[in-house]
Parts: sequence; C-alpha cells; structure tokens
Amino acid sequence: MHIRLRGALLLAGCFLLYAMLFTSALLHGFDGSGLATTLLGLVLICASGAVALIGSLELLTGIAFAHLSQRWSTLRGGRRALFSLLLVGISLGLLLAGVLLFRWLNV
Repeated sequence: MHIRLRGALLLAGCFLLYAMLFTSALLHGFDGSGLATTLLGLVLICASGAVALIGSLELLTGIAFAHLSQRWSTLRGGRRALFSLLLVGISLGLLLAGVLLFRWLNV
C-alpha cells in the first residue's frame, strides 16, 4: 500500500472514531454517563489522536513513520532548526485556536 494512501486512511479512520466519541459526549453530556467520559473513552480519544497525527505525517511527507527519524537526522543543522521552529509555531497556533474555540463555545 502506498504510504500517502495509508496515511489518508489512518487519518480518516481516526477522524471518524473521534467524531463518534465527541458526538457521544455531546449527546450524553460530560456527567459520566456516556462512553466518552469513561476511562476507556478517554484512552480511545487519545489513541485516535496519536494515530491521526501519524497518519497526517505520512500523508504530508510520503515517508513511513518508522523511517521518519532517519530522514530527520539527515537534515543539516540550519534546516532542522527552521523546521523545528515551524513545527513549534504551528503547534502553538493550533493549541491557541483550540483554546479559543472552547472559550467561544463556552464548554
């Protein structure tokens, strides 16, 4: 199977699982009666998020996740620092967007 196709399938499958768990939490509330608020639900949400990140990396780069560290090590210092700063900036931007979204939704 092509790496990008596998990444897209991982991303789509995890998005579907996350959407089902989030919908369960919205329907049953966050009071502990739904699956999404139990320990198993939290593990499923976290695991689906981790696998979705792996899928998005494979989709964007076209490199298998197991070989990604080798490719990262072959980058020169300046380029590695630039990519590191870019990744940190994107991560902080997504984190801020998530916090603002939850604040806007009053959750």
